[in-house]
Amino acid sequence: MGTGQINVVDERALKEIEDVRHLFAHNYAGCADAVYFKKKKRHVLDSGVSVSLLSGAMFDGANISLTAAHLRYYAGQSREIIRKLQ
Repeated sequence: MGTGQINVVDERALKEIEDVRHLFAHNYAGCADAVYFKKKKRHVLDSGVSVSLLSGAMFDGANISLTAAHLRYYAGQSREIIRKLQ
């Protein structure tokens, strides 16, 4: 990101938030299809590749299921990043 004010975990969290936001905007069920991956390169999510997210959620290469705890994690990270940038 290049601000020098956020650390690697913050940067990773922002990348995850961006990918997850685009995924749910594309498909409310959290299912990633070829169209989702074709539109643009994603930061963290990749087709067919399982990844454990900082929130504890798991993307299995095609689907993600978020709980309230996962969303609270991202909300907290966002608040902390905004605080650092002020």
